[in-house]
Amino acid sequence: MRELCKKSRSLKRLLSVTVGRRRSRNEEDTHENASPVREGKQVELTLDVSSPPLKPTWRCFSYNEIHKATNGFHQDNLVGRGGHAEVYRGVMEDGRAIAVKRLMIAATDEQREKDFLTELGTVGHVKHPNVSALLGCCIDRDLHLIFEFSSRGSVSSNLHDENSPPMAWKLRYDIAVGTARGLHYLHKGCQRRIIHRDIKASNILLTTSFEPQISALQNGFRRSGLTVRLRRSKGHLGIRL
Repeated sequence: MRELCKKSRSLKRLLSVTVGRRRSRNEEDTHENASPVREGKQVELTLDVSSPPLKPTWRCFSYNEIHKATNGFHQDNLVGRGGHAEVYRGVMEDGRAIAVKRLMIAATDEQREKDFLTELGTVGHVKHPNVSALLGCCIDRDLHLIFEFSSRGSVSSNLHDENSPPMAWKLRYDIAVGTARGLHYLHKGCQRRIIHRDIKASNILLTTSFEPQISALQNGFRRSGLTVRLRRSKGHLGIRL
């Protein structure tokens, strides 16, 4: 228990330093990139990208919050399980639906913390209607990432589930266009450009209004010039770099 508390405090200190650096960097970028608008000049944008926020849009949740929201991580709320994480559906006190991703045991605790911080650093700055939004994290008792919950599940489940009605071609087209907008943002408009490399129907989630949201960003990598291990699965792998 004492060792767990030490690790929790270390992660909290690291998170606070990361947030502070990100805030300073964003403020510097805002001043450096600012330029006067010439009178009478019109600028046409092909991609609607908001200016980078001056502070993080996500927050740290308490363990009690997510424990209560998921009804104690009840098995009835388990909506997904992979080799490295479990995902639970939860409902906050204000009625907002969330998805709580709990990282499972990796080869070592250090590797698990590294994976957690890598994913947090990857998705923490992403903000687009066609990309799954990070709401925050929780590092008490375990490592958790909290996302918006996409109530209609994945495109794959909607296409192949026997209980799902057939999807009209117009809806399929709109989903494809929305997904393309999300990818364009990740490639061109994101503060830190991300190459996903694992776009497939099971990684495209749908909101209540069938708006597509790209998920599983941890499968990609940031174009930072660093060499990293790529995680790929069967499906469209994109252009090899």
